[in-house]
Amino acid sequence: MADYPQTPLPSHVSVPEFIDPIFRMTTDSGIELRRVKHSRPRRRFTMEYLGKTANDMHLIRDFLAAQRFGAIPFSWWHPTATDAVTFAATSPIAISYNGAHGLITNQMVGIFSSPGGNARNGFYTVTRLNSVQISLNGSVSIGTGVGTARVYILAATGVFSEDTWPGATVLRGPETLSPIGGQTPPAYNFSVTIEEQL
Repeated sequence: MADYPQTPLPSHVSVPEFIDPIFRMTTDSGIELRRVKHSRPRRRFTMEYLGKTANDMHLIRDFLAAQRFGAIPFSWWHPTATDAVTFAATSPIAISYNGAHGLITNQMVGIFSSPGGNARNGFYTVTRLNSVQISLNGSVSIGTGVGTARVYILAATGVFSEDTWPGATVLRGPETLSPIGGQTPPAYNFSVTIEEQL
């Protein structure tokens, strides 16, 4: 499975929207019954790229075209938000955040620096222990310490209105990779919305 490009970095990543459809049924006595459709909500992030070069735009455009604008899933980890976490000496490894982590059982995180020489770096499905602790499924303790974690989505797709990615906003210059003569280097603004798949 392809990984969403980490270069160029977006200028901004939105706080996630939560997508959690609900079944509704009304009984003959007028009582509404509600039940969630899935075991957990899905998340949607919007990434804004501001003042990027033509090459930056081409890299993102080529990736999305290869993934056929959301038809083929790709993996993604949050490029701009890193959380400091504390590792406990448990198996599976329990990690503690400095505040509420907002994760639900069966979501995923990426561990990018862990105690023990980064021996446990990688991507893990998590089990929610409480509002500030999760455990990394399948992990084995290598002692206590501190490290960093990021949101990770194993299967995401692009979300485009009417299956169309609109053209970038031109700040200046033509769409060229190597401006020559008196041409001004190009700059563009564009955004990409991705949505978690279950």
